[in-house]
Amino acid sequence: RGAGRISIVIPCANEGDFAVKTVMSFCNRTPSDVLEEIIVVDDGGTQGLEDLLHRRVDKRCKLRVMRHESTLGLMIAKQTGGDAAV
Repeated sequence: RGAGRISIVIPCANEGDFAVKTVMSFCNRTPSDVLEEIIVVDDGGTQGLEDLLHRRVDKRCKLRVMRHESTLGLMIAKQTGGDAAV
């Protein structure tokens, strides 16, 4: 933790495989000494996004998944992730 490190926030709703690909893309392109964490906010999706992400995303990606029980919209999902960022 410290200066120069970033948290990436990805809001999602019913994204599935696309969310996995997006997380892995950020993970593979962001130097590990810069990446603090990747936060995915599931905005009330109907599928098991958290389980899918934890099964398919490498541990080195420093993934955190948050979930809204109902759809609150893109801006609220971004805010939720931003508020949770380290």
